[in-house]
Amino acid sequence: MTTYNFTNSSISTMKKPHDTTPRGFECFILRNIIDTTKQNIANDASVIQALNVPADVTVLACFLNVLTPDATGGTFELGVTTDAAAHWGTGWAMTAGIDEPATTPVYNPWYFAAANTIDLTEDGAQIIDEAIFEIIALCVKSSATVDAE
Repeated sequence: MTTYNFTNSSISTMKKPHDTTPRGFECFILRNIIDTTKQNIANDASVIQALNVPADVTVLACFLNVLTPDATGGTFELGVTTDAAAHWGTGWAMTAGIDEPATTPVYNPWYFAAANTIDLTEDGAQIIDEAIFEIIALCVKSSATVDAE
């Protein structure tokens, strides 16, 4: 298993997404583009760290949008690898002609008491080297004393 961090500058050909500092209890969006033509994803149940989530944030919904499909296939789980790898779905396909659930947001709130990442876990079936996709999360600043879910 390989871990690829798309949230910092460790992949030299990828731009680092903007850091987000939540203010008050306003909704905000976390978004990142994952381009596997610049960093291939091995077929060994690899993990892609896609979004940095600050502490005391509730992710209300999260989804994956395939911009360029990968002809060889492969699927992802979307979640928090350390706690719930498929929290926002499993079987997110990278192939052409697959629309569901790739463009459907999954409304399943998750409170992050500590900073962590939203990750994609590859199924181990195929190398993914042609896909370009975006990960989007709708978030709100929360607190341990207010039940945001």
